[in-house]
Amino acid sequence: VLAKRVKVIATTYAVTQRMPKDSKAQVVWTGNPVRAAIKAVAKVAAPELRGDGVLKILVIGGGQGASVFSDVVPAAMTLLPEKLRARVRIDQQARAPELERTREAYKALGMSVDLATFFHDVPARLAGAHL
Repeated sequence: VLAKRVKVIATTYAVTQRMPKDSKAQVVWTGNPVRAAIKAVAKVAAPELRGDGVLKILVIGGGQGASVFSDVVPAAMTLLPEKLRARVRIDQQARAPELERTREAYKALGMSVDLATFFHDVPARLAGAHL
């Protein structure tokens, strides 16, 4: 809609649907900007997961993503057999208004969880997570 009014259009994807044909010269594929410390984690081998070991899950997302995850992830955990659920360790970002509700949902499931509105050590958490 605004393509005709701007000088440059930055896109996350190399191919973007519904882009006006006459705006091709304006398009600059930037990708998804990622901090160097987080990008470096892609080169780190995933932690080993032993048959009876702890499965570490990291759930991060800002704003609406965090809201959705606060509902969806605890609900998904209810679908796991209790024995498997006991092995899951979740580190999850949640919005402040949903923090206590999300904490209570996990507590009712007897799950080990670290909830916060923001993690300052995302690269380390990414490197230590299985999922």
